[in-house]
Amino acid sequence: MYDLYKPFRNKICELELRESLYVIWGYSQHLQYEDFMLPADIGAAREFLSAPYPQSIIGEWELELIAKEVIINAGTRAERNTSLSSWSDLASIVNLLKHLENS
Repeated sequence: MYDLYKPFRNKICELELRESLYVIWGYSQHLQYEDFMLPADIGAAREFLSAPYPQSIIGEWELELIAKEVIINAGTRAERNTSLSSWSDLASIVNLLKHLENS
């Protein structure tokens, strides 16, 4: 199991803690409340909002699990290159999580 979890954990380790929790909060609010507008500084918001059914991209339970992993493994330095605000980074982390779940 560790070999399956390690790539997911390593990707989470590249994230910055505060910024990641802020982005997760934004997405979870949008999933729970249709009238909640994602903050403009979340770069992946355009792709996320254009999906006809955002829950098909990421579910609340997945956000919760990613938040727990961020709290455990993310760093505190602001100069990290990986960000959940980036659509490609968010998609990469979600895909790693789904791979872990399916395996």
